Amino acid sequence: MHFKLNPELINKILFAMENQNTLFVLDTKTGNIVPSNSVTQDERYIALPVWNSGDGYRIRERFTVQMTDPAIAEQLLAALNRGKGVFRAFKEVLRQCPQIEEQWTNYKNRELKRVIGSWYKVLQEEWGLEYIGEEPEETVDLVEEDFIFEPYAEGIIAKTPRGGYAGRISVMWRGTAQYIYKLEVQPEYQGLGLGEALLTHFLSTSDVETIFIDLPAATDNFAKVLLRKSFIPYATRYRLDRKKHS
Repeated sequence: MHFKLNPELINKILFAMENQNTLFVLDTKTGNIVPSNSVTQDERYIALPVWNSGDGYRIRERFTVQMTDPAIAEQLLAALNRGKGVFRAFKEVLRQCPQIEEQWTNYKNRELKRVIGSWYKVLQEEWGLEYIGEEPEETVDLVEEDFIFEPYAEGIIAKTPRGGYAGRISVMWRGTAQYIYKLEVQPEYQGLGLGEALLTHFLSTSDVETIFIDLPAATDNFAKVLLRKSFIPYATRYRLDRKKHS
C-alpha cells in the first residue's frame, strides 16, 4: 500500500485531478491512475486528493486577486462573475494574454502540488511514517521546475520563469563563518518548498566549514528542514521588548 511520490506520479495525479468527468484512484502496486469504476474494493487502490469545480473556482479567484495588471484582473474578475460558463470565459481571457496564461498555468500547478503534498502527508501519518519538513522531499524537488535560481552579491535569488521576484537567501560573514541573515519567500510562493530549495542552492555553492542561521519563533517547521540538511541546534535566542511590558 505504501508508495513513493515522485515527479512522474505527481504529473499523473495532476492530470486526473483536473478531469471533472471521471473519478480516479491510484493503483499503488503499478503506480497507474485508473477510473474508480473499473476496479474492485482493495487496499491497493487509494482515492486521489479531492478536487472539484468549487476548488477550481477558488483557485482562480486567488490568482485574480494577486494579479498586478489591473486591466487583466478586471477582465478575469468579470469572467468569474458571469454565472454560467465561468471556466470557459476565464480561459478565453487568458488566451488573449499568453504571458498571463503562462503565469496561470504555473500558479495552478503549484497550488495543485501543494494539495498533493498535503494528501501525501496524511497518508504517511496513516502509515505511521515520520514526516519531515514543510513538504515531502519528492515534492520539494519539483520547485526546480517552477523557479530560476541565480547567485547575487549576498546569496541566491529565486525568480519566476518570467523574471519576477520569488524569494532569496542572504548571507554575511562573521569571522571565518557565514551567517544566513535572511531567508525570504514571497507570500504567494510559501508552502511549496522554495525556502528549502534556496537553502540547498546556497549550500551547494558554499565550501565554508561553519554556517549559522537564526529562526524566528513562528518558523519552527523549518527547523526540520535544517535537521535534514545536517544543521544542529546551536543556541536559543530570547528577546525582551521593555516598552511593550512597561
